[in-house]
Amino acid sequence: MLFKLLWRNQSLWQILGASLGALTGITLLLLTLQTRESFNDVLKSEDELFPAQYLTLSKKVSLLSNLPGMRPSFSDREIENLKKHPGVMNATTFSAAGFQSIANMAIPNFPEYQTELFLESLPTEFLESLPTDWGWTQESPHVPILLPNSFLHMYNFGFAPANGYPQVSKGMIHKVGFTLLLRNKEGTELILPARISAFSDRITTILVPESFMKWSSARLNTNNNPIPSYRILLQTRTPISQSLLDLLKKKKYETNSELLNGTKAASMAKLALGGTGFIGLLLLLLAFLAFWLSFQVLIHRSATQIRTLLHIGYPPKELFQHYLYVFIAIGFTLYTLAIVAAYIAIAQTVVIAGNYGVELKSGLNTTTLAWTLAPIVVLVLFQCLSMRSTLEKLART
Repeated sequence: MLFKLLWRNQSLWQILGASLGALTGITLLLLTLQTRESFNDVLKSEDELFPAQYLTLSKKVSLLSNLPGMRPSFSDREIENLKKHPGVMNATTFSAAGFQSIANMAIPNFPEYQTELFLESLPTEFLESLPTDWGWTQESPHVPILLPNSFLHMYNFGFAPANGYPQVSKGMIHKVGFTLLLRNKEGTELILPARISAFSDRITTILVPESFMKWSSARLNTNNNPIPSYRILLQTRTPISQSLLDLLKKKKYETNSELLNGTKAASMAKLALGGTGFIGLLLLLLAFLAFWLSFQVLIHRSATQIRTLLHIGYPPKELFQHYLYVFIAIGFTLYTLAIVAAYIAIAQTVVIAGNYGVELKSGLNTTTLAWTLAPIVVLVLFQCLSMRSTLEKLART
């Protein structure tokens, strides 16, 4: 009876329009917060879309680089400052060989091949997918060598066709041994068997184990002169912090700019998600403002009926409870529909992301639900106070 009396002259389309706006705002806010949570989980995982970045730093070479004291090497202080930077997870220098290295390869039915190498070493924690023979000792049958994958590609698709040499696969090259000749300026030589044991996409140099580099340097670097550190390998968080990027730019350190694309993509994605979240919250506030205005209009349209009920002794508390229950019922319905709509949209997003090799969590977590529910509760309380104030004014007139 009370419902029919208060709602018989109201516009259903006005209520539906305001409800649809609120539904859109809640759904967009749920989607944005959940997508941001999933994106942050991806960023925190080294095995997902944005793994840790590995940047090789060097200084710019100029015409003055060959002058005494002008070599583009890193000082101990510069290295320590980079290691202490909050955006750097780990850092190390490339240990270069201070002697000549020559590889001799003689295979039956193939032309003899000889080339000069430049050997370096890195700590094992900076290398991926190392072979079992990488832990070199003096009793090891051969010296393991790690090559960049790009070297094999250049050989197979450039050097080999141009010189009439056969192309080789990784499986084939692992089985081919060669002789490694090491010679210092005094003419002291070391001759050891060697084998290419691994390939890397991370490193763009020829590496040997640290243990072998220390052993050979102790025997061939007889003058004990320290070898300058010309290159540094940084392990950084993804996305790379803006402060670290600013430091690299300020110091004019050179690195592969292509490696920063992941950082730019991650930063842009975070910025886009943050902007979408702000828009979602703004839509939610505007929708509830429209909802609040609609309810105020509904109450004022029923002002005559409300005054009549109050004059015949109808308790104001029951009138307030009636509008409160209607408002809560509509709000609960909208929140439930928004959750269902967000679940469906997220399920589709998970499928699309999976097609690109990115694993996102399905569904809505409690954090997303709580952060979305918080502004809704605040707006509901505001609406309740506003309705109560409006009914009290009508009761006094």
